[in-house]
Amino acid sequence: MKKFIPHLLGFILVTTIILAIVGHISQSNYEFSGLIQKIKFEEPKHTPIITVHQINYKFVYRGTEFDSIKVGDSIIKLKGEESIRIIKK
Repeated sequence: MKKFIPHLLGFILVTTIILAIVGHISQSNYEFSGLIQKIKFEEPKHTPIITVHQINYKFVYRGTEFDSIKVGDSIIKLKGEESIRIIKK
């Protein structure tokens, strides 16, 4: 059992890193521009999911940029770019 625990912890760490990379890659392929119709935060990691033109976009939470975002704000995300432009209403 003692030999199993380090392997399990290693597996969990590697899986977490892979999932973060996959989420980051898929997020960089997003491209949209428009008004935010809906925003919700998925717990426990406070992951923002925004709706623009009836399409949901889930983001890997990267800081405070989504903390003050509201329905009606404009948002622009270009494909292949990490930056997100938010224009307050």
